[in-house]
Amino acid sequence: QVLCWSPEGLQLFASSRASPSKVLTHAFARACLHSSPMQTKLDQATLLKAPAACLLGDDRVLCVYGSDVVGNAEKPVLQHLMLPQSYVAANWPMRDLAMSQCGADIAVSGERGVVLYN
Repeated sequence: QVLCWSPEGLQLFASSRASPSKVLTHAFARACLHSSPMQTKLDQATLLKAPAACLLGDDRVLCVYGSDVVGNAEKPVLQHLMLPQSYVAANWPMRDLAMSQCGADIAVSGERGVVLYN
């Protein structure tokens, strides 16, 4: 089996010598500094609406919320926030992710420029 990492280490490509034309892709995500509003002193209602943490993937941001929509803290929720394909294609690989203190604003930067989510 042949393995190869992508330049930023967010994808692992694998193929077997028996079938070299078949390539499997495994996607990964990484935690980024400044991606958790939990470090700030916000009230509990605000924290339940904000992501507990965000992970940066190759083409998306994964937001982990500490509770579901009805406030059940035993059921964390993972939301996939897809980055605009036109931005990813022109500015790959994604490099940095930052979140505002209240967790309402997210910024992702690639090779050039930035994408803002509110």
